[in-house]
Amino acid sequence: MSPATQVVPQVSYSDIEKGLSPDQVQEIKKRGVVIVRGGVPKEVRRDISLLNHTVALIYPQEALGWKQSILDYVAANKDRVTGAPSPPTDPPRRANIPGRHAGAPAGKIVFYELYQTPAQLRARAHPALLTTQRALLALWHTPASASPGESVGLRTPLAYFDRLRIRPPGPSVFALGPHVDSGGVERWEDPGFRACFRAILDCAPGADPEAWRAHDPFDCAPRLGAKQDLYNAS
Repeated sequence: MSPATQVVPQVSYSDIEKGLSPDQVQEIKKRGVVIVRGGVPKEVRRDISLLNHTVALIYPQEALGWKQSILDYVAANKDRVTGAPSPPTDPPRRANIPGRHAGAPAGKIVFYELYQTPAQLRARAHPALLTTQRALLALWHTPASASPGESVGLRTPLAYFDRLRIRPPGPSVFALGPHVDSGGVERWEDPGFRACFRAILDCAPGADPEAWRAHDPFDCAPRLGAKQDLYNAS
């Protein structure tokens, strides 16, 4: 086992289906990340009825089929598709969406400014992905005393419509440098958000040096009353 696999826990999708063991849950919570393997099968079987006979249709490599459909879309819309990175030798082109960064010729894009292609929608709605999301949502907990206005649903997966990345083999062609996402600094101003990390950040004289171990990143309680927008940003 490589050092990377020792640091990042890995489970099979069958573990997700039958329920994670206490040891698996403990390790996932400790690391804050997990790799789930086997959720999207290498081939998809569809049984259809034809003239009173059952015929099995085998569709190979479902995930690779999603990738190919993206590449086909990019090829058919090479004059419209934008993304990153933008090589220094190529004149930058502004993405169609105002405020987006400059793009690059479609053949050199790694991050694509594509959000709702059929392949992306199929991936987000895949039963294995939804089941995995529910299993990971179950790692979180809310206080029993929370009022209805402070409750949060932990059984309904929500999809974040983000871009997609097709990373070529070998060393990373595009790596995000140091940056602050919108709202990142603002959230530290709010006492509610800072309370999420009180056990870690409490460095008062005489404080227990082991108090940080009580930090529970899967506790929703401090986040329920936090203000995500202090300046009425649009």
